[in-house]
Amino acid sequence: MFLLQYVRNHLQSMVIKKQIKLNIHENEPFTLYGDEDLLRRLFINLMENAIKYTPEGGTVEIKACNKNEFIYIEVIDHGIGITKEHLPFIFQRFYRVEDSRSRSQGGTGLGLSLCKWIVEAHKGTIEVRSKPDEGTRVIVKLHAG
Repeated sequence: MFLLQYVRNHLQSMVIKKQIKLNIHENEPFTLYGDEDLLRRLFINLMENAIKYTPEGGTVEIKACNKNEFIYIEVIDHGIGITKEHLPFIFQRFYRVEDSRSRSQGGTGLGLSLCKWIVEAHKGTIEVRSKPDEGTRVIVKLHAG
């Protein structure tokens, strides 16, 4: 929880600027073991993307739960979403869904490839589910400490 609160505080200016509601739900406390700096970068990237692609006044949710030997952390936005033909490629380096959108929002196309590398370095998985105009859900599964 401290990690998610740190990330929330780090991104507070973006949240305020866009008047986003950022909700964090945790069913019970948990411990993650790993590289703290990399895990921070992972969740900063995911939450930054969620905030970027959520319209002003929208909501971003972070849900964390402990199931068996794993921690599941979901970053959910209700923004513009991603079409299914782009989903297989979003973790590739320099891949951008739409160049014009990416340029206007900033970004190099490296964020999600870095996220995938961090998750895999921690022997976890990352999955993205998304539909246009319905938002995006990123599910990170890591071993519990």
